[in-house]
Amino acid sequence: MNQIDFNQIQQIHFNCVYQIPFDLKYRKMVNPSKIAFVTGGNSGIGFAITKLLCTKGIFTLMGSRSLEKGNNAINELNKQHNISNVKVVQIEITSMDSIKKCYDEINQKYGQLDILVNNAGMAFRGNDLNEEIARTTIGTNYYGTQNVILTFLPLMKENGRIVNVSSMMGRSSLQKMSHEKRKQFLNANLLKEIDSLMEQFINDVKTNTYQQNGWPSTAYGVSKAGVTMMTRVLGNNLVNNDIIKNKHLTITSCCPGYVRTPMTNPNAPKSPEEGAVTPVWLATSDDQAVKHSGGFFEDECQKNYC
Repeated sequence: MNQIDFNQIQQIHFNCVYQIPFDLKYRKMVNPSKIAFVTGGNSGIGFAITKLLCTKGIFTLMGSRSLEKGNNAINELNKQHNISNVKVVQIEITSMDSIKKCYDEINQKYGQLDILVNNAGMAFRGNDLNEEIARTTIGTNYYGTQNVILTFLPLMKENGRIVNVSSMMGRSSLQKMSHEKRKQFLNANLLKEIDSLMEQFINDVKTNTYQQNGWPSTAYGVSKAGVTMMTRVLGNNLVNNDIIKNKHLTITSCCPGYVRTPMTNPNAPKSPEEGAVTPVWLATSDDQAVKHSGGFFEDECQKNYC
């Protein structure tokens, strides 16, 4: 896990890691339309998001851990849906090396992003909870998403949209926390405060003290509560960061609903296509509601955090 304070973006992501000036002369645009990047775009909700963005005329980069699986998904889009404005890029969001490599590839080939959809995530089946489950789930869903956001911020175009696919499980987990724990999430103003809470959860699971310390019994739910609260903190901070405040970026989180995917339940009420509606609405709509940076949405409506 790579914990990064939002206030360190300028030092880490602009000066130390890439040393790439964000200048038009470095862009190698191959398509004049908007460019979107969807992590976990080769299956489930991510595949449906990719497909819907493409049908809106947006050139979409399909993030996939496996190039083979990504290319198979693109072949399906080509053959069954006559979609060709899509390319696969390899990314494993739990690996900073993979994230950096993906950043370099997109920067060199396209030079900018209009839309970033952080869809990649995971969940263990069953109700077991131990240190490995907590650490892996938080490391993927929370830190993986955070590291993608912070790494790709330099590529985001003016008025760009960042959409984080969260879950109502995050909202219900906030509701099930103790009053004091929930207050710590809702009052957090910095990423490092949310990071600290995520580490507390992992450590409390490790010592089997999580229930007495006010946590619900779900690593997935806590990880998604972290994603939603991280989005809120970033939404408040983007406008104040000297490097990117003039880009007028919008960052939101959403619940796609209970969707039939390999990670959930084949009998879930929503199809992946139905689950893709709200994320794509947040990424593309001119509705003023979607411009509430830091907000949490479901069914194209803003919801309370808990």
